[in-house]
Amino acid sequence: MKLILAFALAAGIAGPALAASPFDGTWKGDLASYKPPSKVFTRSLVGGVYKSDSSVPPVEIKADGKFHPIKGDPYIDEKMITIVDASTLEQANRKAGKAVAKSTMTVSKDGKTLSIAYTDMTAPGGTLTGTNTETRVAAGPKGSHAISGQWKRGAVTEASANGLEVTMKDTGKTFELSSPTGVGYTATFGGAAVPLKGDPGKVTVKVARAGPRAIVETDMRDGKVISVQKMTVSADGKAVVVDIADKEMGTTSQWTVRKQ
Repeated sequence: MKLILAFALAAGIAGPALAASPFDGTWKGDLASYKPPSKVFTRSLVGGVYKSDSSVPPVEIKADGKFHPIKGDPYIDEKMITIVDASTLEQANRKAGKAVAKSTMTVSKDGKTLSIAYTDMTAPGGTLTGTNTETRVAAGPKGSHAISGQWKRGAVTEASANGLEVTMKDTGKTFELSSPTGVGYTATFGGAAVPLKGDPGKVTVKVARAGPRAIVETDMRDGKVISVQKMTVSADGKAVVVDIADKEMGTTSQWTVRKQ
């Protein structure tokens, strides 16, 4: 969910208060433009225990096909890891007994690429699907599962349209964002943080203008900044470069969204 929300929120672009704002309309994320974080993450599956520091909080549970409690994650409270074979794991998440996400993690035959095909049911207006990839940096311990080792984020090869499209409107005083999934907000420029509607993680959002062709969006939870997005509009108004600083993970990444 996190990665999809960041993409959607990042499309919240605002310009000068004009009678007809060039930022009004529908925008769509360009998958090919994604520049992933450079941070290296570690995953391991040794002795039937799966560990990963690729999320906040880190995960450490038995890979026994049973649900185990997860603390500190606002989106889930239980996780299950199932070993399918020597190169594949299945993951499932629940919140209050309800399925909210699942994924299949598959290591390529040459061991260099990890593909994560996900289904995310957290948004109120529809299910999100897609595939993310990671690139191996180092191998895991001898005798460990193929998923073990150090990895870096790679390309986002697939994403459902409802996770890429947003509609936005700059009224001059406020910025409105909505998506097909039901996630969105209306925030006053320079005003107080407002709830991100449809987000079970209780994120709040603030927006501020950062010049005639850019804004900075700050996302928070419990008053703590978790993400900052700077959005810069291209000269022709057809694209926006979105620089994302994930304060929880300590990473930066970049997307481009294009006007439809």
